[in-house]
Amino acid sequence: MRTLLNFDTDLNRSVRCMAVVVVVVALAGSPLLAGDTPEVIVGAEVVGGPVTPVTTYIDIFSIEPVAEWQPGDPIKEIPRRFFGGSKAPVDPSIGLPDPLVGVQRSAAMNNDRVFTTPIVNFDGMGNTGVSPPDPVGDIGTSYYIQSINGSGGAKVQIFDKAGSVVGSSFFMDSLGSGSCASGYGDPIILYDRLAQRWVMQEFSSGGNYMCFYVSATSDPTEGTWHNYAFQAPNFPDYPHIGVWPDAYYTTTNEHPGAVYAFDRENMITGGTARALQRFTLSDLDGYGFQAGTPADLDGADAPPAGAPGIIMRHVDDEAHSTYPDDAVNDLLEIFAFDVDWNNAGNS
Repeated sequence: MRTLLNFDTDLNRSVRCMAVVVVVVALAGSPLLAGDTPEVIVGAEVVGGPVTPVTTYIDIFSIEPVAEWQPGDPIKEIPRRFFGGSKAPVDPSIGLPDPLVGVQRSAAMNNDRVFTTPIVNFDGMGNTGVSPPDPVGDIGTSYYIQSINGSGGAKVQIFDKAGSVVGSSFFMDSLGSGSCASGYGDPIILYDRLAQRWVMQEFSSGGNYMCFYVSATSDPTEGTWHNYAFQAPNFPDYPHIGVWPDAYYTTTNEHPGAVYAFDRENMITGGTARALQRFTLSDLDGYGFQAGTPADLDGADAPPAGAPGIIMRHVDDEAHSTYPDDAVNDLLEIFAFDVDWNNAGNS
């Protein structure tokens, strides 16, 4: 079931600072302005069946590190997957000042959120000869893990919190089996603070698989990982994952954009994961990436019990939407995904 998110005052303040209009949208329904009664659409698509993990082990202290790219080595270009639409471009002949420039300058003068000097600042992995590199990473209680696109899929390196390299670098697919033994990059690294588990993900080079790796303990150097291979109906491009108490909510750049719920409850224990549940978003005309962004739990406090997963995306109404053009405001669409693992028909 998908329902309206209740906005708290902090979110409202943030929205005003960004000069946007909040729009609440059911995942397969019509847009609703905040304050209207939301459309609730019941029933998720079930994708595939239960997935039993393969447990693998890697000793990062004894393996050879991934060979470093050297000048003169091949350069690998990964093409973009563009799902554009037919909306006509904005007329450039109007010649009026952009009304959002002043708003953005005013917001930039708010020093409440200015970054201070970093406590730790260190170099991550270097060039791998792959473009784009798509660097990602997350920090846990004792370690930071970074991943970037490499010539053989996603390359991974573990650091301690002082910035020192821990063990050897490795390709993520060295933890995989079957279709996940050949990774293709677009990595994701997350630390699940509620479960104290690491979650890594990349897609496979064939078969539309999303390859998840969940650590057996809070220590990623221990070396035991549970590999889950979930097959999507389309190529799951540009994945983004949000840790939430009832699921790992994942968005992908498909056509239309998709939102998945993965069975976090069983994945954090190495158990058999229940089948994926999936909804799709309406396409944004003229927009290359048809994907939202899931909310991700990073703090020590869990959301309220039963809170749905939240998916958001911005909308530039002049460039890529069916909303009426508004020269002053752009939009934030907010989707609420309330998964029922016992009955997808109730999601």
